[in-house]
Amino acid sequence: MNMDASPRRPADCELDYGHVFEMSAKGSAGRVCAGDTIMDASLPVLTYGEVWQRAGFTCRSEQTGLTCFNAMQHGFLLSRFEQKVV
Repeated sequence: MNMDASPRRPADCELDYGHVFEMSAKGSAGRVCAGDTIMDASLPVLTYGEVWQRAGFTCRSEQTGLTCFNAMQHGFLLSRFEQKVV
């Protein structure tokens, strides 16, 4: 699995790094230091071809993966083969 050339954990991160992404309504997306799973069962599971939008964020599910981005077109791609900031 390509994870942006295996990102190195920052020295100040004592938790897991590289598999969690965050983005704000403006600006770039990035990986974060995280120690637990965040899951909200009330949110929809997107089938292929579906688009989810809320508060300036858009996520699109396709067979090639899930792409999420903000109004500035910064975001991330998650697939079975890679995870990267776009």
